[in-house]
Amino acid sequence: MKSLYSFASSEEKKAEELAAGGAATQETDAVCGGNPPTSGDDWVELLVREVLQSSGTDDAKVRAARVLEALEKMLSARAREEAGNKFQEVNKALHLS
Repeated sequence: MKSLYSFASSEEKKAEELAAGGAATQETDAVCGGNPPTSGDDWVELLVREVLQSSGTDDAKVRAARVLEALEKMLSARAREEAGNKFQEVNKALHLS
């Protein structure tokens, strides 16, 4: 029974992580035009490009906020994924011992 509960919990957690990662990917794609930055330098270039294309201070703030929100969501999704992977590893190790 414990194994079944553990399996069901891990499957539910995986589904939640995929949904969260998908939302972050959609947000990033909307800001980045489907080509998300892969490094810190790429994020900086995207931020600078967005601000330079703005029509004024208010537009620059909105664009910068949108890029930073996309970065935050991407980092959060990555952290959740890594935490989920570590959880799975620990869970497997506990069940094997």
